[in-house]
Amino acid sequence: MIKSWKKNCSLKQLSLEHDEPITFVVSQWQRKPKPSIVYLVYRWIIALFFLVTSVLSLWDFKYHDADASFKPKWWIYVTNWGYTTCTLQSLIVAIILSICVLAPRLRSNPNLQSSSLKFYKLYWVLNVIATGTAFEITIMYWSLIYDEKVVDVNAMTFFVHANNSVLMMIDLFVVAHPIRLLHCCYPVVFGICYVVFTVIFYAAGGTTTEGQVIIYDILDWRKPGTTTVICLAALAFTVIVHVSCWGLYKFRIWTHSKCLPKAETDCSGLNKEEKDTKGAYVNEEIANDMV
Repeated sequence: MIKSWKKNCSLKQLSLEHDEPITFVVSQWQRKPKPSIVYLVYRWIIALFFLVTSVLSLWDFKYHDADASFKPKWWIYVTNWGYTTCTLQSLIVAIILSICVLAPRLRSNPNLQSSSLKFYKLYWVLNVIATGTAFEITIMYWSLIYDEKVVDVNAMTFFVHANNSVLMMIDLFVVAHPIRLLHCCYPVVFGICYVVFTVIFYAAGGTTTEGQVIIYDILDWRKPGTTTVICLAALAFTVIVHVSCWGLYKFRIWTHSKCLPKAETDCSGLNKEEKDTKGAYVNEEIANDMV
């Protein structure tokens, strides 16, 4: 147990290096360690859903006749920062997977698959941020920010404040790549960037879509002491959420090992003998977790 914790908390775990990049374009539940058409369809469904709902949210039919200065204010809300990150990571992995599926058919460029997989680090860091941020936004919005007297619950409210977590939770149990404990630093940095933005926004005299000088009631920089404490608590909560995601990742590995005990397979579907003789496309961390 101690050895396992030391491994998970070593400085090496801060990096985005991975021995098997193909792990990022396969599912935990695949039998074969190669890009799958079924998984490709799944990835594009998620990506297109995020993309379409992002565009609809940005357009905001309620204020469709607002002047040009109104639209940029969409970017001042952390909800939209998080939803944009969800959209970007889903599009990036869908594109990478599409290239990996097409690469074997394009003999004129035999290195296309390996070239596309170089972008797995970008997808990984965005996925880590998107997953934790989605859960945090959902929890904090409905518990601290939502006011039924002010906000009407419509489809778009549900999409950006609840459905984001639903989709990222499903994704957490579908993907094959790991979650590292020390990667909590990435959503924390994301949160710090937003906090710094709100300070600059307030100091510059910015206003919200409703003409308010504060973006959220809990981020009122007219009360710097209280707001600083709230921000620190939110960043600590970010770490808690990430650790919870890591726990769900471990649960995914355990569930997989229980669902396929007879095959003695790792997430790539290779048994131990095949893995030794042919080489596996699957992260060694995952294989070790299932032993």
